[in-house]
Amino acid sequence: MHPLLARPASLAVYLIAWIPLTAILGALLVLSSGMSALEAAVVSPLLTGVYAFVCLSSWYLCIAFPIRTSRLFPLAVTLAVASIVAAALWVLWGATLGGVLALAPPFAALPESLRRATPVVLLVGILLYLLAVALHYLLAAARDAKEREEREAELKSLARDAELSALKERLNPHFLFNALNSIASLAATRPDEARRMCALLSDFLRTTLGYSFAQDQGVGRVWSPMAEVIVAKPKDGDAEWDVVPQMQVTLSKLQHILLSVGVRVPVNERQDRKPQVLTYVVWDWFDGGLFQFWK
Repeated sequence: MHPLLARPASLAVYLIAWIPLTAILGALLVLSSGMSALEAAVVSPLLTGVYAFVCLSSWYLCIAFPIRTSRLFPLAVTLAVASIVAAALWVLWGATLGGVLALAPPFAALPESLRRATPVVLLVGILLYLLAVALHYLLAAARDAKEREEREAELKSLARDAELSALKERLNPHFLFNALNSIASLAATRPDEARRMCALLSDFLRTTLGYSFAQDQGVGRVWSPMAEVIVAKPKDGDAEWDVVPQMQVTLSKLQHILLSVGVRVPVNERQDRKPQVLTYVVWDWFDGGLFQFWK
């Protein structure tokens, strides 16, 4: 759609710009044809009011022949022919208008005055149409610049999302890396505890089911509702099965401090075992201080 017709405010500014052009046309009609001031005051607004909308058609010409990609000579010929045709239609509209107004006695001499002013009207029509072409080329350039900025902004957004996705992929195994580092630290000094921690990590990965909801494309805080299954085998007796529905929340945006709150619910052997509230906090102090990256 035409950019001026799509915005009523812009169209209003465009039509207001034709007011001084109307005054100039009226003065030229008086000087070139001996038309009376009354006749010029009536005819000029009717001529320019219609021609203002005729000149809007140059927008589609500018779109069909972009100034950057079109060859100069064919473009100049096209614009010249279009401006002459538009001006000729304007002259024809003026003759028709003069014949209608001549029915009123005060405008009986108007057709003859318009005939004498035909060269002036034709020349002014060509110049106004070319001026409208220049205006529409500027509007097309502004539109192209805006679309280019929007495309660049979209590409930057896609690139940022790709970077965040890559960062998220690196942050997702954050807990696993920390656990493995802790096991490696224990292996040198306390191998028994390192083996026990490996077993606990294995059990956790096998028996935990959950889903994480991440903030800021996975870079900010993470909420992880999950259910953990715990199996304990006493020395004498049947295996004790427990289910622990819980919520884990990373308190810092760096995800180096984690809070978990849940309820341990016995599945079997419930006579002597009651539900228990479990909570713990994990702090990886190698990645940051206790109160860092909370905001």
